[in-house]
Amino acid sequence: MKRRLEITPRARRDLAAILSWYRENLGARAALKVAKNIDGKLRSIGAGRIRGAAIGQSAYLRVLARKHALVIRESADATFVVRIVHGAQDLEAIAAELDG
Repeated sequence: MKRRLEITPRARRDLAAILSWYRENLGARAALKVAKNIDGKLRSIGAGRIRGAAIGQSAYLRVLARKHALVIRESADATFVVRIVHGAQDLEAIAAELDG
């Protein structure tokens, strides 16, 4: 079932920083590969083809995109991508920070 997908400003900044790092350290080809992988996951989430896995006891879910994790939160009619981070980061701590 197709869902409305909202990407928060914070997630957009995360993605820009990730792609910038790849461009500067590994080149444009590597940045494009990462961008395509993350874009594919975003499209799959929006199309309802994949769902996230729980992050601890929080209301947030994670979707893995190779080395990165998309931190999402679902509502009745939409999915919100709230962070895009390296998968090695402490996702439970990130979820706790988002809960404030």
